[in-house]
Amino acid sequence: MAAMTAADLLTLARLYLEATGVSRSHLGEASCGNRMIYFRLEAGFGCHSRNLERAHAWFAEHWRQDTGLAWPQGIPRPRRPRATPNPDASALV
Repeated sequence: MAAMTAADLLTLARLYLEATGVSRSHLGEASCGNRMIYFRLEAGFGCHSRNLERAHAWFAEHWRQDTGLAWPQGIPRPRRPRATPNPDASALV
């Protein structure tokens, strides 16, 4: 399986934000403990691999099938999601 990239993470975030209506900062805090990550990615900056891995696992665990979203083609999905990095933010909606 190919590794997930920052561009893949940004694609997941954009789709999730559009479907759920949560804020970027809230999603960043919930998915990897970094409120600024999606603002930085939108601005063309990268992110630490630790945050990329945490967010990837979080999306795999919390992807909302009830919103009608399928996991995007071409983005690898972890087989076994890891624990949520921020237990207070296990679900956004």
